[in-house]
Amino acid sequence: MSRLLRYVLEGRNGDDQPSFSPQPALSKSCIEQIEEEGGNEDVESQLINNERYSFGWNITNEANETKKDILNLYINRINT
Repeated sequence: MSRLLRYVLEGRNGDDQPSFSPQPALSKSCIEQIEEEGGNEDVESQLINNERYSFGWNITNEANETKKDILNLYINRINT
């Protein structure tokens, strides 16, 4: 989820995937939808997950990155 939010906010330019420009307005609506549907609680529940690795991902680190991206969206003056 953190990568999706970061790609929407910053855009993506990669060789193996289609590129697109930053979409700050879309990222705000994504965050609002996450809040409405209780996504923040899901992210926070993963912060205390005892299973640190799943399918090669460090769950705790990914949850921290997602939480950071959600919170930083509101304090980043570029997005206003």
